[in-house]
Amino acid sequence: PAGIKRALENSNKLQDIGVARHLWPDSLEARLLEGKAFLTMGQPAKAEELFESAYEDAAYKDEVAVAVWVIYQYRYTQDGTEELRWAERLSIEPLRERFRASSLFYLGRAVDSAAAAKKAIELDPGDVWSRQTLGLVLYDSLGKFEEALGVLQQAERLRPEDWYTHAQLGRLFWFWGKLGEAVPQYRRA
Repeated sequence: PAGIKRALENSNKLQDIGVARHLWPDSLEARLLEGKAFLTMGQPAKAEELFESAYEDAAYKDEVAVAVWVIYQYRYTQDGTEELRWAERLSIEPLRERFRASSLFYLGRAVDSAAAAKKAIELDPGDVWSRQTLGLVLYDSLGKFEEALGVLQQAERLRPEDWYTHAQLGRLFWFWGKLGEAVPQYRRA
């Protein structure tokens, strides 16, 4: 019964997307959503064909949006190799390095992730996200707590109310065994 229910749900998803593709044949969004449906149904080759089609047909500004959207689809399905491959396609260098850093971290390539995050920060000194990623890599994978603290404090100075920076600071202090300092950061998050 569960298999039949899942098949019906997938069929309904594809039917809705099919209608959208018929009404708007040039729509990038319909192709991306159809690709997502195939990816979640365990048909990555068909998904990739649709993702590639959308990417190839996208105008320059939309090309970046398509690539970022596809990166997140692979992140949610935990396919780090494909996530990284799409990150490397980004034409905007600071953005490419930011996504590479994150993808490399999830692939367990901490040293490469840290290098990509540092490059992203060098290219865009106001990049809070890359500082968050770098801080995470430093304390979570490399055990460099003091260096991670400095990086995350830089992120906090750039965007004081960013919840994720405070969550990372809380997690850093927790990993470091400084629970008294972790709790206030978690509260701020």
